[in-house]
Amino acid sequence: MGAPAIPELLLPLFEESRIVEGGDEALRVSIALREALNVEGHCMILRAQKDLCVAQVSTVEGDFNVRAHESGFMARVSMRRFGASAKEWRALWQCIDRNVSCARPVALLTANDGRADYLVTERSSLFTPLTVWLEREHGQLMSYPALARAFAAGLAACIAALHRAGALPLDMDPSQFAVRPPRPGTQRFEFQLLEISADALASVADESRRLRSLGAFLLGFSRWPATLKLRFARDYRALLGDARPERDWIHAVVGNARQRQFDLDTLLVAHCAEASAMQAVVRRDGILLVVRRTVAPAGLAELEELLARSEAAQWESVLTGHFETRVEDGVVCRTVHAAAERKNGWDWRRIEASWGRLCELEAIGARVPKPLACVADLDALVVLGKVGGRLESLAAHRHDRDWRLVDQLARELARYHAFGLYFLPAAASQTLAALSVSVAPGGVREFVLTGQDQLFRGQPSQLGAQAVASLGRVARALGEGLGERALKELVWAYARAMFLKPDETKQLMEEALRVPSGRTLVMTRGIERRRLQSEARP
Repeated sequence: MGAPAIPELLLPLFEESRIVEGGDEALRVSIALREALNVEGHCMILRAQKDLCVAQVSTVEGDFNVRAHESGFMARVSMRRFGASAKEWRALWQCIDRNVSCARPVALLTANDGRADYLVTERSSLFTPLTVWLEREHGQLMSYPALARAFAAGLAACIAALHRAGALPLDMDPSQFAVRPPRPGTQRFEFQLLEISADALASVADESRRLRSLGAFLLGFSRWPATLKLRFARDYRALLGDARPERDWIHAVVGNARQRQFDLDTLLVAHCAEASAMQAVVRRDGILLVVRRTVAPAGLAELEELLARSEAAQWESVLTGHFETRVEDGVVCRTVHAAAERKNGWDWRRIEASWGRLCELEAIGARVPKPLACVADLDALVVLGKVGGRLESLAAHRHDRDWRLVDQLARELARYHAFGLYFLPAAASQTLAALSVSVAPGGVREFVLTGQDQLFRGQPSQLGAQAVASLGRVARALGEGLGERALKELVWAYARAMFLKPDETKQLMEEALRVPSGRTLVMTRGIERRRLQSEARP
């Protein structure tokens, strides 16, 4: 019996399942799946999560991909209307009706106990999952320019056909596709869509949505040479007849890709939901440990051994000692956040607001400590980061008159607002405490944000109401801590970053001054100008 190795969501398939869609073919497939799961080696788990499991099953009826979704209450009431599997079933059939090459759905099943729903699609032996093929053939693809050009052309044709048919998934990535390499005597790649969400189908292929979909998809090809990306872009634009200037079009796609990457960091890294290629997560004795793999200094194997030999209560001191000996071109800073009272678990909102927000800011290239690790227990959260030199408060530089630090702060605010990060309403002293300066051994000073928990997520807008209110809060804090001249310099520098004209700068100053310091939540009128938002630098 293969049952013990099967994820929980697939266990109901060992018993008879209720047929929702697919008729007699679905009945045959459900029986074949039940028989195959009872034979070891016939099931390969591709993805296993709490609410989703994807498996590849070989049966006497053929090879199938099974997507198991955890059922919600409404799905149990009406599977056809509310279930995630039912939505994907309809979406795939609509793609087929629109002549999009995709996997054919053969069965829609639901467990008799209501625990899970199942979407079963055909798996062609001629096609290989795109991510698997790219990993296996990456060297050959990069070694033969003609093969790489053929691959880019075929992929561009596939995505263009998808978008032309109105299929515009905003979470599209290479894992949702399969590829068939060129047959002997040809250089034509064929692609097949394996999965698609129901909300991806639109009646009109709106350009902004197309660019968002394309930006999300191209994240999977970040390691491609620039020439290959350009080849893909030009082939795609030629197929859709896009008349927009190439440079503007590429800038828009890159912007959407950056935003998508930022959102992914928010969902996967900031919430500390699970271990990933980005971070290692360990829980022991009521203590949570998160280590950032991608930016932590070398010696992770040594660190792992040290942590394994230590008690959980000693993790903080072990991490601090390890990083201090490894960081040669900077300083390890330690930030302690008191946790709110919790009796049954960690303060996840505090973890997200401190560690998670720091990871977000690092992902967009902001001036913040490089996140190394964090340790959380029921009493406090300690975040370790790397900075270029010793940290001082921005208020300690009150008498500096070159205003370079204020100019850096203004440009950082423009970056935060472009990604939807804004300063919370707080006392001026609290906002000012979040603004620091890193002083390197050579005397070079750089602005550094050390109070990332003072930011909240909103809608990206560099000159909207939230952005102006955020600017006003920081300006008020500078005015109280460094003087009125610093307040004005900040607003002027922000206006320069936004390419505002003198009269627009005056209006921005007036609106920023309307925002009081303190915890009052004030929304100003904002300056809504599409031209400025499109031309402003991130």
